[in-house]
Amino acid sequence: MDVRLLDPQSESYQVHDNRLQAINQLNKENNKLRCCEQQQLEFKEMKLTVMNLQKSNEELYKKNQRLQDKLVNSEAQIAQLISRNNNLQKQYQSLDKRLAFLEGQLISPQKLVKEEVKIEQKPQIQPSSQNLPPLQDIYNSLIIDDEAKVSKIKSFFCQAGLLLEQLQLLYRGSVDTFAASAFHQKCDNKISTLTIVQTTEGKILGGFTPQTWNHQGSKKDPDVWLFNIEAPCIFNFIQSQATSIVANSGYGPIFGSGWDLFISDDCNSNDSNFVKGSSFQYSQGVSNLLLTQGEVHFTVKEIEVYQAFF
Repeated sequence: MDVRLLDPQSESYQVHDNRLQAINQLNKENNKLRCCEQQQLEFKEMKLTVMNLQKSNEELYKKNQRLQDKLVNSEAQIAQLISRNNNLQKQYQSLDKRLAFLEGQLISPQKLVKEEVKIEQKPQIQPSSQNLPPLQDIYNSLIIDDEAKVSKIKSFFCQAGLLLEQLQLLYRGSVDTFAASAFHQKCDNKISTLTIVQTTEGKILGGFTPQTWNHQGSKKDPDVWLFNIEAPCIFNFIQSQATSIVANSGYGPIFGSGWDLFISDDCNSNDSNFVKGSSFQYSQGVSNLLLTQGEVHFTVKEIEVYQAFF
């Protein structure tokens, strides 16, 4: 039947018009369905690409770890060869320095308050970068001042099993003064802090602790670690030791029961700051954080403390 011959007001015309509208609507729905199928296909392809990138990243990370292990082994072998070639006179000198170091441990010149070791529970609430204002990160550091050093800091956190997102500056000696009171004013009650120290000799070292720096004496935490920017790996805490950090209002940050890293009051104007081996695992051939032997004193050029967010 020719629809043009139908009266627009007739029932047959209306039925035919409704049928055409239904067909048009069905075509639209089919077009939408095809678009959705196309989008699903594109999404699957994107997901597969992301999975391949993640796999490649994991392989690169594993390769980097293997290279770092080989580097550490090479350094250990070199240290062993040097040690074997030392003559008897140097061995006697080393023993003499060791004796002086042990005597220094028995009669310590610092006036640390004698308190019982307090083994604290790790804080249950970890800092989060969500819903925070823009943070001043390590790219603004006066110590970690190039991309190579930034990458090294990030790799240290990675070695500790921490995926670092941001670092917020809490304290800087050249701005807030080098007094111990300024350090505690800015850093007490802050968990997960990274201390970075630069000596007047240009050495860069420091440590990370999940604990706060409140005035509560000695604290133990297995996740504390130290670093030297020239070393390939972090120096982990020896679990059998009693103290990871020491919080004392009269001093700056202190790491280790034997004070592997000690920062004094007004640390930029004296050489009372020092490193010595005690509570952390160092590379073979060295016994302190400056990658040398015994107790070594130094003067601080700059010190920064950041709070880490994961």
